[in-house]
Amino acid sequence: EAVQFWRRFGVEPVAICPAWWERVREQGRWGPPDWEAADARAMDQLRREGVLYPSPAGEHDDLYIIDYTFRMDGFLVSNDKYRDHQRERNLPEDWIEERRIGFMFVRNAFLPNPDGIARLEQFCAANSISPAHSGPAIPLLPPPPPVGAAPPVGAAPSTATAPSGG
Repeated sequence: EAVQFWRRFGVEPVAICPAWWERVREQGRWGPPDWEAADARAMDQLRREGVLYPSPAGEHDDLYIIDYTFRMDGFLVSNDKYRDHQRERNLPEDWIEERRIGFMFVRNAFLPNPDGIARLEQFCAANSISPAHSGPAIPLLPPPPPVGAAPPVGAAPSTATAPSGG
């Protein structure tokens, strides 16, 4: 789902994973058998498509992720904030914060952080990069009201619900 989202956005994603993922999967210790088979097929497919690259054995994958992103002037899609690497690698002060897009999955739907998508779209506009998508990749949330401001008249409650199945 995440790879398809980025392709629809007009980006060809690159994923770098730790080498131990391969060893664990090959040894059959990944998880329940149905997960192992599905994950193995997905990982093999992503490698064949040139999306997934295991880091060298014994090396820290975070360093390759950060280095590749920095060299390609790209964005990180990760929930890791890389604080330790920010300090140790002498990166520009806000670089990771500006270039990282957090995400979550809800019922197998990939949901990148809307603020991260807005930063990516601003970066593309500022650098005359035209992603292949038309319009925002996801509906962006309106900016928050000023602190202490009353909600607009007729505003819907700020809770998210899912339709009940049944």
